[in-house]
Amino acid sequence: MLQIAALFFFVLAILALWQQSRTMRRNIDDVYRINDQANQKLQAMIALLSDLKKEFDTKNHEISDLHRIPTDLADLSRRMKNVESEFTRMADTFQQQEQISKAIAMAQRGSKRAEIVEGTGLSAEQADTIVRFHGPDSE
Repeated sequence: MLQIAALFFFVLAILALWQQSRTMRRNIDDVYRINDQANQKLQAMIALLSDLKKEFDTKNHEISDLHRIPTDLADLSRRMKNVESEFTRMADTFQQQEQISKAIAMAQRGSKRAEIVEGTGLSAEQADTIVRFHGPDSE
């Protein structure tokens, strides 16, 4: 009888160990499943962080471009002043050329120095030179 009881306890122990092994296997499978889910979420977070870094780099580059605007504006302002100065110089040259052309025409019609100075705003010396080279007696 003792042997049967020992055999019965031995069989119960084996059944308990077998049941515990099945439970542990299910727990291990659950741990692997949870680990896979966590790994997928981690990969999604890494991809999101990578996208955020790219966006950050893009925005940082845009901000860097914004910092150059004052320099670009100063350069543009300088260029505009140069163009304005050149335009003014050309306008002055054109106006002088018109006055000289008017003075030559007046001298060719026989106008004297005083009339040329008064009509054109040229200096007396300039008017004398024009009368001398373009007046009726210049030939």
